[in-house]
Amino acid sequence: MGGFRVVQCPAMTKFTIPTGTTATITIPAKNEPVKTIERTGFSIDETAESLGISVPTARSLIKNGSIHSIRIGRRVIVSAQSLREFMDGKTETTDKTHVGK
Repeated sequence: MGGFRVVQCPAMTKFTIPTGTTATITIPAKNEPVKTIERTGFSIDETAESLGISVPTARSLIKNGSIHSIRIGRRVIVSAQSLREFMDGKTETTDKTHVGK
């Protein structure tokens, strides 16, 4: 037994669920707007992936202040705005903001 099956829904991408399980999907009516949540913060791994660079390079750019970040507890978060500013060449090296311990 076991295995997976691929499910395709209208106006959605494919996803895989384990065989023998069910998934509930709500599809909005034709003219009903789809609610989206815009990401405003990214992990170091996500930052590296979005820029097409390695994680160590992303860490280095964050450490030297080329990409601004904040620390929340043990997590380092890079804002979408910081990524846009870096890509536009508008960042200046400054101290990072730390939140938590």
